[in-house]
Amino acid sequence: MASQIVHFAGLSDRDRKAASPLPKLAAGDRLELHIHHEGGKERTLSIPPSAAAAVEALLVHMLRGERVAVLAEDQARPRRRLFSVSLVPSSSCV
Repeated sequence: MASQIVHFAGLSDRDRKAASPLPKLAAGDRLELHIHHEGGKERTLSIPPSAAAAVEALLVHMLRGERVAVLAEDQARPRRRLFSVSLVPSSSCV
């Protein structure tokens, strides 16, 4: 199985200070993404429960000042991808 980095990101100190921490998610909680477009249009996307833990981990580590990488891993079956989040401590990033 081969993997490739789909996205690698971190938050600036200013963004980390301005952001509110995500509350710990419990069983039965739902996670939604609210998008506010420049023209005033709003859209809400529901994050599937199977992806909520990955989104939670991504945000928690970014708010700690760590950079994170999102990996896409090719599976043995064609047309299928497994998405995962890898955490990279900011001290190991150049």
